[in-house]
Amino acid sequence: DVLLPMDGGIVEGLSLAANGMIAFAVRTLDANLWALDVGADGRGSEPRKLTDDLSRNTHPDYSRDGRIAYMQTAIGSLSSVWVMRDDGSERAPLVAAGAGNPHWDADGTRVLVMRQDPASQLDLAWVDLASRRVTPSGLLVKDMGTPRLSPDGKAIAFHHIEKDGVMNVWTSRFDGARVRVATDPE
Repeated sequence: DVLLPMDGGIVEGLSLAANGMIAFAVRTLDANLWALDVGADGRGSEPRKLTDDLSRNTHPDYSRDGRIAYMQTAIGSLSSVWVMRDDGSERAPLVAAGAGNPHWDADGTRVLVMRQDPASQLDLAWVDLASRRVTPSGLLVKDMGTPRLSPDGKAIAFHHIEKDGVMNVWTSRFDGARVRVATDPE
């Protein structure tokens, strides 16, 4: 018996020839961040890889000055939020564990993240880039689907599916005042 380590991915279609040769496929998942430049004519350049991690990198959000905040989830770990330059350099963790879905504020000094508080409730919190200080926003996320920060950083847009299946789109200011802006019975 021979044990062959297979660390490169998921082995599929294993076949053994009479002479002992093994043929197989290895499936890998690439959940990294990519970028491309879009020209004035609307055509994109060749994509370039910004991250090359074994973890899952998702939810990128550009700041006005070109930095990218993104969520990273490694197997067996809580998600974290990272920041990097738009060329993939100067990568650094912003929130080590238990945060995700980052959104830059209007002036690029803070990032709004979704996090799980000690009482196991999801909330939104601001992270100051200079100090890394985390400040709760006061908004709970329990009934907010896919919350997104407005460009001016003063409100959140989100959807909510009612018990009857109707989906509504709402906005909420950080003082908690909500306004329904759209509804879809389908």
